[in-house]
Amino acid sequence: LPSLTRDEAKDLIQQYGGRVTGSVSGMTSYVVAGDEPGESKLATAKKKRVEVIDEAKLLDLIRTSPEGQPPKAKSKKLPKGPSKAPKKSALNDIAAQRGGTNRNG
Repeated sequence: LPSLTRDEAKDLIQQYGGRVTGSVSGMTSYVVAGDEPGESKLATAKKKRVEVIDEAKLLDLIRTSPEGQPPKAKSKKLPKGPSKAPKKSALNDIAAQRGGTNRNG
């Protein structure tokens, strides 16, 4: 980063309620990249749709955040996964218990 060391950036992020990790996950809000970022980390951030920001953007986020509270990250869409909706057989059982039929089954 142009004006901050890695440790200074880490301390500043933590001071404002952020958490600093060494790897990118689906829970990561931002990746702060310097002039020569690691290609692997950038590729992982892109794959996981994590916003990559520079020092200027980091400082803007901090300027607009109350101390002790992390900046509000853009909301992320939840990954597609198995539906939590009941299965048709469960709906049929409920309908039968109520004396009716399941119109969707």
